[in-house]
Parts: sequence; structure tokens; C-alpha cells
Amino acid sequence: MNYFPPKFRSSTSTKYGYGQHALITVSDPSPVEFRQASRDMHVIVLQPIKMPDLKQTFTQDYFGELVDAGKVRVDPRHFDEAWQRVRRLNPDLEDGTALPADQAAHIEFYRRLVHRIEEMRIAKETSLTDKALKISIGKAYMEIFTALTANRQAQTKRRGLEQDIPRVPTPGTFRRYRRRLLELNGERLALRDRRHALSGNRTPRIEDPVVLALLRQFTRSYLDSNRPSMKTVYNQMKAHFGTLNDDRKANGQPELKLPSPSTLERSIRKLAKSEKILARYGEAALKKTLKVSGPQELATRAGERVPTDNWRTHLMTKEMPASFWAGVEEKWRDELGNVRLNFCLSICQATKVVLGIRISQNGDTTTTLRTLEMVCRDKTDIAIAAGCSSTWDHACTPEIVPFDNGSEIANAIMQNACRELGSEDEIGIAGEPNGRPVVERFFRTADIQFLPLFTGRTFSNVVERGDYESGKMASLFAKTLSDAFIRWVVDVYHNEPHAALGGETPNDAWARCNDEEGVCSPPTPDQMRAIFGFMDRRRIGNQGIRFMGLRYRSYALALLRAQIGQGDVIIKADLENLGAISVRSREAGSPWIVAECESEEFEGVSAERWIEVVKGLRARYAAQAKLREGIVLEALRALKRMGDEAAKAAGIGPTTLTDETIRKAEKKLFNAFVIELPSRRRKAAEEFVARRDAAPVAQPAVTSATDAGPETDGPQATGRRRGLGRGKFLKGA
Repeated sequence: MNYFPPKFRSSTSTKYGYGQHALITVSDPSPVEFRQASRDMHVIVLQPIKMPDLKQTFTQDYFGELVDAGKVRVDPRHFDEAWQRVRRLNPDLEDGTALPADQAAHIEFYRRLVHRIEEMRIAKETSLTDKALKISIGKAYMEIFTALTANRQAQTKRRGLEQDIPRVPTPGTFRRYRRRLLELNGERLALRDRRHALSGNRTPRIEDPVVLALLRQFTRSYLDSNRPSMKTVYNQMKAHFGTLNDDRKANGQPELKLPSPSTLERSIRKLAKSEKILARYGEAALKKTLKVSGPQELATRAGERVPTDNWRTHLMTKEMPASFWAGVEEKWRDELGNVRLNFCLSICQATKVVLGIRISQNGDTTTTLRTLEMVCRDKTDIAIAAGCSSTWDHACTPEIVPFDNGSEIANAIMQNACRELGSEDEIGIAGEPNGRPVVERFFRTADIQFLPLFTGRTFSNVVERGDYESGKMASLFAKTLSDAFIRWVVDVYHNEPHAALGGETPNDAWARCNDEEGVCSPPTPDQMRAIFGFMDRRRIGNQGIRFMGLRYRSYALALLRAQIGQGDVIIKADLENLGAISVRSREAGSPWIVAECESEEFEGVSAERWIEVVKGLRARYAAQAKLREGIVLEALRALKRMGDEAAKAAGIGPTTLTDETIRKAEKKLFNAFVIELPSRRRKAAEEFVARRDAAPVAQPAVTSATDAGPETDGPQATGRRRGLGRGKFLKGA
């Protein structure tokens, strides 16, 4: 069935043919040069250049396949004598496309002028005499100039009228132009002013082969990793020539003429730039200066690729207040003066939205892990604490997390976190920052737009810094820097048009991607704790698991102890919320279960705040071995009223507690720390044991790290999770 209307015809295959001046190179398989002998609609006959008596016939269909495969290369004017003469007269040009714009415009103007006067001469309106040409040149000049000026008025106003007006040629110049065009078959380059190409004396200045060899030798000595200057190389050459001339003079030989400094300089400048950079600065500098970056991995969905990297900010900051450095080891506090902070950042490659930022004194694994955790959390509370007007509710489970090769990132801890999160970690090539262009470009944007707002910049190098004294000019506390950076990211960067997004803002790009394909939802709180929490080993005692002086227990934990007895278990604790912990046995593939704190007041309490509470209580009640629960909770409530999540409001600052800090606090503060519970708590133990004995033995309802959900305590679970006694908690379980 013919789907085309009757008045249209389907296209036919192309039939190839070339002029008599064409050079045809066919690579089938090795390159062979031909000239066309003949052709028709079915075949094309080619004549080899090296064996003109032989001819080779190609069908038009087969020749078309060679053309489509890129195996045919054609130089249409290779055997044109006029074109070859033009190329010899212009050795600095391959063709007319390499001409500067002003030269090309003037050549075209004079070519039109010659053609117009030639038309007038054929029409018997003028002749080639001086008297006739003076009149006709002026008339033709004004016609062509008026027509061209009408099409480029804007350019004329912008660049200046004098630059665009070619000179009016004299009759003698016109006849020379006409003669060149006739001799060279109208080639436009025949009218070029060749003084630009032929200027300069190209005669070799040095003819002595010994001097030339020495000049080349000292030119190569400039390629040294010690980076000698041209003056140093010339002084070395001068001393060497002096020694040679003394020996030649003693032997009755003529002295060698020392090349001038400018001669050596020109010889050095002729060396390839890549060769000079490689020899003097190394391979890394060569890659950074002259490499061509390959295409980056494409990301089209929000959260599809979330590259993460560290950046040492080019800004000196003042020593942080003690409250800001809470949780940081004391040895660092004593050594802090003016410091340059490290920013760890995660950014969505598809939308350019910043998903996680953490500040630390030095890049480490803990900071990177907290940054990845921040990607999965709603950060609006951090933005509110920093005074932002926009929300920062972007959260997702990243599909791919590209890292660099830094030891603080490329390690087993980060790889395990990505695996449990369900993400794929991607380790880039060492020394290739272009593998993460989005995050590297963000650091550059922050360096250009954000850091100049403050004093104390260190700049990228000493040359750029000059006499600027960064340490003396440091005026910004790191807490202020943290809040200011959050405000710049959330209110400015996320709401400004981004060139890589085609003028779309990162917030709009996130909304668009969210509407089109959605994002992978972040993990549940139990999953987050199991993936990013503080990990340690504990034993399940009669009162559950003890962590930081608190007791954690659940029905599933009781069943787990019945299975493993006195064996160790692995715990994960969210240091921002001590209300519950995750527990699992040490067997491979075992699921996570949730154990809740016996006191509801610890829901939402951070480990940092709890440490401060215990420090105060230790100092105030040093003589008491046990503290009543009311005293502890009242101190906790007072700190809540004073701080109201001060650590959380700090946002991205360096308040992250390290694993070593937690272990030291447990050893010093919580080793003998006991909270005396009210007697009413003990009455629930008998009910728990009775319900447990009446219930059939069942596997605990657990929550895995990759498929977490709300904990269920089985058919006989207690109605209140707090109704568990102390002494008989796990008796007989």
C-alpha cells in the first residue's frame, strides 16, 4: 500500500560523481588515491593515481556504502592549478576559512567591486583607462558600500565606522586585482594582501652546526623539575661557551659565537607547552592544565546520583565557642586558634540541590557518614534554626553515591552504609576530580559567591592572596559561618537560575523531577538508626541492655536472650535520639530488633545533651551512689528549657560525637551511674512473666536494616512498653 499522496515521489538513492580536479581517497581497506575516469547512474569508474593505466569500477550502491561508512575522503580542488597556486602564495592558510573576519570582509568587497566594473565594461559603460576607471570605481564603490552597510548597521556602530570601510582602490590597483582574479580563476584569496603572510626574515641566523647543537642542548636543559629560569639557563650556556672558546683558542681554532638571550628565549618558547609542563611541574599539572574531560555520567532523576566530597574552605575562622565544640575531644580545643574548616557536601546531580552538608576541622569518616545520613533526613528544622525563609525538606534514598579516593570516604564503613541503605557506592579514579564535576563546580561557586562576603580569605594560592594577612583578618566564628552557609545554600543557591539546568532553579528542578518520576523515599527511623547509628557490642542482662547509663528492653529482646544466652549482641544507637536502640545477634544475616528506653523522657534526647546532664549531676550529687529518677528527669527538663535542642539547631557544625568520645564517656561518667526507679515500676514484672509463660514460644517480630517496619511484640505483647520490672525482667525467658 502506498502511503504517499500521488503528487509526491519517494526519494531515490544518491548517485555519486566528481569533477576532473577532485582527489578521491578510498580506504577499502587501505587508503588508495583515485581520480574519476567516468560515471553513470549505475557505476563510477576510478583511476588510481600511482597506476593510471588501471581502472577500478564501483557500483553506485557499493560506493554509497563506503561513503556512509566514512571510507571515502574527497579533496574537490586538489588538481586545480589555480587553487594550488593560491595555496603556495598563502602558505600560512589552509583555506579561506582561516582568514580573520576583517580581512575576509575586505577581500569580498574588492571581489564584488571587480565583478561590478567588469559588468559595466562588458555593457560598454566604462573602459580600463585611468580616466574611465576613476569614475566607474567611485560609482561601483558607493553601490556596493550602500548595500553592505544596510545589512550591518549594528556592527558598524559597535566597532567603529573606520574599521569597516575599505579603501577606494586606484585604477592601477584595480587592474592588478582584475589580473589576479583572471589568472587564478576567480579565487577569492587572489585578492589577499600577502604581506601579512610573507613578512619577516626567515633566513636562519645561526649556520654553525656546533652552535646549533649547543643551543638545542641548553634549550632542553630548561625542561628540568628544578624549574630553572631562562636567565639561569642562559648564564649556564654563557659559562659553557666561555670554557669551550678558551680551549679552542689554545688549539688555534676560531671562537664560537654565543647566541643572544633573545635567541635562547625564542628557542625555548618553540618547545611544546605540554612538554614544558610535564618536565617542570609533573604529570598532575599536565592533566589539570591541558586535559580534555570526558562526558560525565548522566542523571535524570532526583536522587539518582548524589556525589559526595570534601572541601577545605579558603576562609580563616575564629576559635569556636565551647558550646559549639561540645563533644569534640579536649586535645583539639587546646590547639584551636584561627582554623580553616572542612566542608563535606552531598549534592543531587540531576537537580543541583544540596542534600547534605557537615562541617569539621578535618575530613573524617564520621563526618562523611553524617553527611550521607543528612541526605536521608528532612532538614527544615536546621534551616529554621539558621533563619532561612525557604524550606529544606529535600530528602531521599540515593541510588548511586560517587566518592573520591580519600581514606575518609573510600573505606569499609562507608561501603557498608551504602550497601545497607540500598545504594550503590562508586569510587572514582584518584587524581581525577572531573569525575565529580557537579560537586567540584559547587565548591567553585561557593568560593566565588559566598566566601568574598567575609574577611579572612586564604585564597587558592599565595600568589592570588598576595599581601593579604588571612589570620589577622579572620573575624568569623565557625557557628556564624555554619548559619551563614546554610542561609546562602537554602535561600540563595537553591532559588537562583542555574546554567546547567537551562536557567531553572534547583528548587524548581527538584519539584519537576518529583512530579515526573518521584524520588526514592528515605529509610524509616528504625532503618536510619540501624544504618547510621553508633555501633558497639553489649550483653543482655537481667535488666535488658545498658547503654550510657540507660536501660533498654523489649519483648523481642527477651526472646533473643533466650536464644543466645550470655552471648554478645550488636547494638546501634541514634546519638540524636536515645529513646530506642536497635539490636541484633552476631550471626550473619540476623535481623535488627528494637529495644526502647525504660523512661519515656529520653525520646528525642541527644547523647550530647545527656552527657551534659550527667556531668552536672555528678558534680552536684557526688556523695550519692544512686540518683532518683525524678532528680534526673528534672535536670533533663531544665536543660531542655534552656537549650531547646541547641545541638540540633547548630545544624551542620562540628558537634558530631565520635565513637571514641562515646566510649570514653561511658567509661568515666556512666560506669557506676544508677537511676533509682519508683517502686511502682517493679509491680509490672510479675504480670509480664505470667503473660510470657502462658504464651507459646515464637520468633521475635523484628525489623531488618533493609526492610524495617514498626515493631510488633507478638500475640502476648504487653499493652505498655514501660511495664517491665527490673529484677525479674528476663527470668526464665
